[in-house]
Amino acid sequence: MPVGWGTTAAYRPSSRAGYLTRSWPSSESPSPFAAPAEDPMNLPTSAIILGTLVVATTAIAYIGDTVGKRVGKRRVSLFGLRPRHTGVLISVLTGVLILATAVLVMSISSERVRIALFGMEKLRRDESRLRSESRHLNEEAATLRKQRKALESKVAERGAEVATLETQVKDLQTHLGTTESSLKASETRLKTQNKAVADARSMLGDVRGLLTAEKDRLKKIEERLEEKRRELVKANEQVEKVGDVAMRAGADVVRLDADVLALEREKARLEQDVKQLEDFAKPLFEIAKRAREGEVIYEANQVLGAEVIDGEQTEAAIRQQLLSLLNGVGREALKKGARPDKEGERAVQLATKRTGTAESPVYYHESDLLDLVAKDIHQSGDSVVVELWALRNYVAGEQVGSDFVLFPNRLCFHAGDTLVTRKLDPSGDPDAAARKAGLFRDILAALQEVRKVARAKGMRADESGQFGEVGYEQIFALLDRVLAGKRALTFHIVAAAEAWTAGPVKIRFEVEGPASP
Repeated sequence: MPVGWGTTAAYRPSSRAGYLTRSWPSSESPSPFAAPAEDPMNLPTSAIILGTLVVATTAIAYIGDTVGKRVGKRRVSLFGLRPRHTGVLISVLTGVLILATAVLVMSISSERVRIALFGMEKLRRDESRLRSESRHLNEEAATLRKQRKALESKVAERGAEVATLETQVKDLQTHLGTTESSLKASETRLKTQNKAVADARSMLGDVRGLLTAEKDRLKKIEERLEEKRRELVKANEQVEKVGDVAMRAGADVVRLDADVLALEREKARLEQDVKQLEDFAKPLFEIAKRAREGEVIYEANQVLGAEVIDGEQTEAAIRQQLLSLLNGVGREALKKGARPDKEGERAVQLATKRTGTAESPVYYHESDLLDLVAKDIHQSGDSVVVELWALRNYVAGEQVGSDFVLFPNRLCFHAGDTLVTRKLDPSGDPDAAARKAGLFRDILAALQEVRKVARAKGMRADESGQFGEVGYEQIFALLDRVLAGKRALTFHIVAAAEAWTAGPVKIRFEVEGPASP
């Protein structure tokens, strides 16, 4: 390709950064100024040539001498010369003929002799021209080497800047994701706390209303009791004043005493009800206080833990797995701040259930519930996903009430099933950073769609609410492929392995390109 300065040069791809580099002749290549290579003649050939020269020149000398003698004896004259001068001329011509014969034989047998005799001036001109071109080419090569070094230095600097910018982008994206997650968690926690406070205030208001009503009733009963006492005092006064009505007054006294006793019993019962309501309201006050001051560690219906249990096991083995699940969740709850109500209990307990009628209630405590759940799983004979759910919102310092929820563990996706299909077009925004950010958001939206598909199939999320995970390196590899192609591509999110109800679902990306418009 043309490279300026009125010369042309061959280029070849370099191994560094894809730049073109001048392909200069190596030091081992033959120089245009070097002597021609040795003639491919062996020793016998040289001997033959020398022998031929000796024989030819000897024969010519002999013939010339013989001719000269005869010319001298006969006194022959050539070109009007004297016989003596004619003999000298014949000797000279014989020498010239010998020289011409030697030159002819050497020229035929050796290229170097031909070049030395007939091409020396041309060689000198070529040598001068080639030296001048070599000097120009060397200067050009030095200039190009300097330019190449400068370009390679700039490329290295730009590569370092690009790597730094990509690292910063990844850090910012990670920080943004973390910040968004923290913000969502804080908003959720705030909503939960506000709801817990509102619920506690509502229950507290109801209890206060009941307590006020009971106090009003107690006050009325005390007023009635005081009225009856006054009537009793009046009756006693009447008994003292009116003797003839003593018997009737005595009956009134007995009746009033009975009324007083009944009212005192009613008062005692109401006082007991008030005490029970106050005892019931005390934990509500405590819950409201904790909700205002503390952090909600578990929300209502939150999955505390999960386990896949095979129903073909014995009931005892299934019960042991359920108990292990409870113990493990209890240890995690302790780390989060939950506390048992009594010494020896776990921080997470199965809530007692009540069945039957109001007159004949039947209570199922934790041990009974473990037996019942183990029996149900064993009778199903299938694989079951057992989740432990929180009954309500709980703050630090409380014991967590929980309950088992069962789901059949069925096959949701086969390996190779396509979960979501999307088209990625890198030609939208002219700004490279904005274009990359937009594609990144499109991929994240597709991953969110996978969550919906998995949930619709009946899959269960883990304790953190996730159905699976995918590494950022896969996402960035897909981004690089889309951006490198500069054309729209269709990509599929495919199940990499079988996925069951218990999860997780493992995925991979498959790309088709270019996408149809």
